[in-house]
Amino acid sequence: MKVILKVFVFFIVLMGVITWFFLKSSAPEKNHLLTVKEKVVEMVFVERGVIAPSESQIIQTLTKGTIQEIKKHGSRVRKNEVIIRIDNSNSQDKIDQTKMDIKQEELKLEIEKKHYELVDFTEKNTEEVKNARLRHAELAQKEELAKPKADELRRLGIKRQLAVLDLDEAKEKLQRQQSLFTKGFVSKASLEPFQRRLASAGEKEKEASLNINVAKKGITDERRIELQQAVVRYRADLQRASKARQRKLREVQDVINISKEKINELRHKLKNLEFKMKNSTCLAPTDGFMSIRTYRDWDAGGTYAQYAAGVQVREGSVVANVISSASMKVEMTFNEVDFHRLKQGLEVEVEIPAFPGKVFKGKLTSIGAIGKDRNNWLKELSGKSGVSMYNGTVELAGDSSALHPGMSALVKIVLQKKRQALVLPRTAVLQESGAFYVYEDNNRKKIDGRYINEYDFEVTGGLKAGEQVRDLSKEVAQ
Repeated sequence: MKVILKVFVFFIVLMGVITWFFLKSSAPEKNHLLTVKEKVVEMVFVERGVIAPSESQIIQTLTKGTIQEIKKHGSRVRKNEVIIRIDNSNSQDKIDQTKMDIKQEELKLEIEKKHYELVDFTEKNTEEVKNARLRHAELAQKEELAKPKADELRRLGIKRQLAVLDLDEAKEKLQRQQSLFTKGFVSKASLEPFQRRLASAGEKEKEASLNINVAKKGITDERRIELQQAVVRYRADLQRASKARQRKLREVQDVINISKEKINELRHKLKNLEFKMKNSTCLAPTDGFMSIRTYRDWDAGGTYAQYAAGVQVREGSVVANVISSASMKVEMTFNEVDFHRLKQGLEVEVEIPAFPGKVFKGKLTSIGAIGKDRNNWLKELSGKSGVSMYNGTVELAGDSSALHPGMSALVKIVLQKKRQALVLPRTAVLQESGAFYVYEDNNRKKIDGRYINEYDFEVTGGLKAGEQVRDLSKEVAQ
């Protein structure tokens, strides 16, 4: 009896369940119908976005070496805090070598200066000797061209007169001796000295007369040319000596100038190396977060890796960014159907899940002018969707230092204030080729209206309040 009772109860329950499923499946239209209603609405643009920094400063290495220490990616840093430290042993070796090169070049410069003084002294003496020879030749030419001088002619005249007197005296003495020889007082041999004296006096008188005649005629043309050539030759020697002196001094001065330029270049190089040595540690330019960049590691097959301790860096490598925590912005993308509704300067309210109940204020500061296919914005999608998306930026007002890059945000922009309207959920509306359609039972009907937010569609024609249409999203889900 108990068994029969249990079977009967089970049968009743089973029939109830079957009846419930049958009734549910036999009335799908009622469960999937939506009613056109009058209600208070506002035209709102709502889109999801991501928190991003408004300011980001690059961290660039000023020296070549190996990273000894680097802050972790995403860690908070303070202004002037050491965030990267680079091994500077290579720079120190270059500094020591450059200082040695400067000392050697300074010693070379001193030697060249002494060489300049020696060349100047030697060549100046040579030039003075050449100048003295020229003056001597000019004086000799002047003196000989001035002959005969009155005092010289007078001197020559006096010598001739003396020669004439000597000749007359020699004649008188010879006559007296001849008279004594005639009388027999002296021998013939005694006459010979007086005869020789007379002949000598006569020759001297002729020589004196000849000297007077020669002096009166002046120098010969041959002697005149010889004197002129001597002056020209010594003048040319002096000019060559002067030019040689200037040339040799310029050569030494060029070496000195080159040495000075090299010293200046080495000092500039030393200053640069010391600057790099001093800046082998990179400091945070502002308060914020550390964002370490990646580089292509060719030793690992060209894959990208993040900069870390032990990695070699070149001079000028951009290793990281310091993301300022003082101000944040929201970056978002929106559908092309909303492009005409948005404009720069609109006030924005931003809700962030990490801070429930708190609303951040801001403004829409930029709208992208060039659209990009929706699938190109998302890495996991491929191909072409045929729907363009545009980027936008919202600058947050007030203190946003508590926010972190990468946080999700919900952007809300009130495009039109609250008003009474005839609305229908967006899930009941089908849009094709710029026209809107709904389904009443199995009949498709064209309506007029517009989307006013992410939930509602405002009906301006084709439907009345109280009419019902199918919920297309529920049917697609089934």
